[in-house]
Amino acid sequence: MSIWVDLLNVATAVAQVILSLSLTTDIYDVHRRQNTGEMAALPLVAMAVNNHAWMLYGYLADNMFPIFATQAFSQCAALTYNIVYFRWSTPEKRKDLVKLYSRAFAVHCAFTIYTVIGVLGVTNQTKSDVGDCVGYAAIVINIWMYASPLGTIKHVIATKNSASIPINLSMMIFVSASLWLASGIVDDDFFVWGINAIGTMLSFIQIVVYNMYKPTPQGNEMKSADNTDVSVVIVGASPAAVVESPAYKLLSSPLTPVKK
Repeated sequence: MSIWVDLLNVATAVAQVILSLSLTTDIYDVHRRQNTGEMAALPLVAMAVNNHAWMLYGYLADNMFPIFATQAFSQCAALTYNIVYFRWSTPEKRKDLVKLYSRAFAVHCAFTIYTVIGVLGVTNQTKSDVGDCVGYAAIVINIWMYASPLGTIKHVIATKNSASIPINLSMMIFVSASLWLASGIVDDDFFVWGINAIGTMLSFIQIVVYNMYKPTPQGNEMKSADNTDVSVVIVGASPAAVVESPAYKLLSSPLTPVKK
């Protein structure tokens, strides 16, 4: 049985790492374009705060693997994403970003300070009690993260086009949350299996909605308003005609040198 548990923990860790790296291509595009474009900063900030909270919970719950290790890696990835994002953000966005990062940093500090003073016994709590409090707070942040795509789903249903849903990320969240759900059940950890049950359900809803309103690939064939096929023929331009000027004519080069 322990072998299967170890395999489950390894699979969960691998899925979490892949999920954390899933935004690498998007951030690379931001760096390549030197512009954040339409990419929102809030998910990146929420990712960093969420990973920090669960990293502390992993320490308090004496779950160094897979929780602490994977969340520490994910937090490093999230911090890197935010640094690149802020580097290429426009001056107009900087003011709002500073406010957002300040609030996120305050939450970071609150989690860290509470964990430190709790472990030192200042709050007259055991390490397990501190872990429970951090776990409840982490669940709130996680629900906020998982529920954030619901606005996108509303837009998809209204437009009947799911192109705005990042389906690869949604599928990866579904796989990762499912593995965390199984791991939490095996470890009898309510905080882990409870929040990931919600994450599994919400990501599954995103996948279903995506397939319900799946965008059709745009090919070379176009359709008219009544869905009849329309053939588009592109005619190459004919070479430009040479028009001689009535006042000037081209002279050919003499065959023999002109005597001076």
